[in-house]
Amino acid sequence: MVSHNISFFMLPVLILLLSAAIALLVLFVWLCIKKPQVAAIMALVLLVLFASFFVLRLGTRRSIVRQQAIPLLPSATQEPVYINTAIWSPGVEDEFIADIYPSKKSAVSSLGRQLSKYISYITEADSPEEIIVYRNSQDIELVEELKEVLAKLYPAIKCRIELGNPTQAENKIGVYFFMKYSAQPVSWSDSSGNKGTAGTIQGNILANHQQQATVNVNFVEKPWIEDFSGFINRQPHQQLIIARSSESCLTEAEANRQAMENACSQVGPLLTNLQDPIQLSSSDILENGLIADRFVQSFEGSAGKIWRQALLIDTSAEKLTRLVRSKLNMARARKHNLAKMFISFTGMLVLIIVAYVFLNAATKGYYSWSLRIAGIVLIAIIIILFFA
Repeated sequence: MVSHNISFFMLPVLILLLSAAIALLVLFVWLCIKKPQVAAIMALVLLVLFASFFVLRLGTRRSIVRQQAIPLLPSATQEPVYINTAIWSPGVEDEFIADIYPSKKSAVSSLGRQLSKYISYITEADSPEEIIVYRNSQDIELVEELKEVLAKLYPAIKCRIELGNPTQAENKIGVYFFMKYSAQPVSWSDSSGNKGTAGTIQGNILANHQQQATVNVNFVEKPWIEDFSGFINRQPHQQLIIARSSESCLTEAEANRQAMENACSQVGPLLTNLQDPIQLSSSDILENGLIADRFVQSFEGSAGKIWRQALLIDTSAEKLTRLVRSKLNMARARKHNLAKMFISFTGMLVLIIVAYVFLNAATKGYYSWSLRIAGIVLIAIIIILFFA
């Protein structure tokens, strides 16, 4: 159906071009007889036009050949490029409160620091003998992390872990937490089908026979953020890199833009077997499925929220080959459109010139300036239509 439609719409164009060619041939023969100098100039112009068309077609064919002969690009895995800015320094999560954390452990660490504000308020009124972190049914590693955070913040107060349910003992501060989370599939799951988790950790403080405070901290497991080397070792069949925002950003959109620019700057050098360098854009990364995962985080700064973003980029051979093919197809389509535009523009100019010559000859030159002005106006209209 599509080919029939194209043929139907192209038929008037073909007839018009054929008529122009016949008229041009008649004019050329007449000029050869009457004015050989003008015929020579006209032949030279036609030769230049055909040479230009041939060069454009040759360039298009070469791009097609390169596109069809792309070898499978080598896969690439490299260490993440750490951006040397304050927003990605190791202690930034200790200094500011984030809206979300990349692991349960980092969320528990933040939970301990946030609970310490309430503990400090309690200890100002009455100095407790000890801080008890109740294990209950929680993961012992997370319980120990919470205990370590509190022990560092309050070195003068004994801090220990106690099994069982929380109690409201005299002259003691009880701390406990529980998690609410759900499993969610992630694009970097290995062959075993592992899933990540996301949810909320709720921390509570007991003192003076009553609950004093409750704090909620959100998390989503992104193991590639905190331990990229370990993550890669657990994903032996994947080739991945990390792209990050480069500065503290006032908006999420700005953090995303910076992370995408960093991704383009890292992926570009991996395309090493191409004759011509390829300029990448964020749309190239998105449309070819190179983003395996994304982590967006904001902090409560003194002047408002500050944002940062990290991208896990899939640099497998299949993804890079798909990216190159997409870029070369775009380049081929661009050259093809330019060639069609050039041919159409040249054809219209030739028709205007032929019409002018015939009309001028038919009127014996009496309306030369009128015809020239009309021709110039038509050429201006064509230029506007083609290039505006």
